[in-house]
Amino acid sequence: MFQLSNIANLDNCIHSFCFKCIRKWSRNSSACPNCRSEFSEILHKNKFGFTCRFKIEKQFKEQVQDQLNLNEMNFLAPYCEICGFPDREDELLVCDTCNYNICHYQCDGLTGIPQGSWSCHRCRQ
Repeated sequence: MFQLSNIANLDNCIHSFCFKCIRKWSRNSSACPNCRSEFSEILHKNKFGFTCRFKIEKQFKEQVQDQLNLNEMNFLAPYCEICGFPDREDELLVCDTCNYNICHYQCDGLTGIPQGSWSCHRCRQ
């Protein structure tokens, strides 16, 4: 089984993410990409084993909800379920199990587009 390196956790839920991806996500939203719980810190263990805390500026709830509504309405531009961005379409994977969730292969901790089928984090649980 593949294991993620450079993992970050959020202070208000149990979900783990690629550190760079969740930092990028936090510039636009303070809601967990999976469960939508509001978070105020990203917890990241550095290479020396120390946990670093990165404080997130709280956004107005209306701004977060507007961003979520925009993502839900944006059917023409698929976006990554983890980082929330529609860029790098050539690197997006569509889940072969649910045929719904989409993710950049790097955001899922992969080093390249997998050969054969791929399942999203929700279908793997």
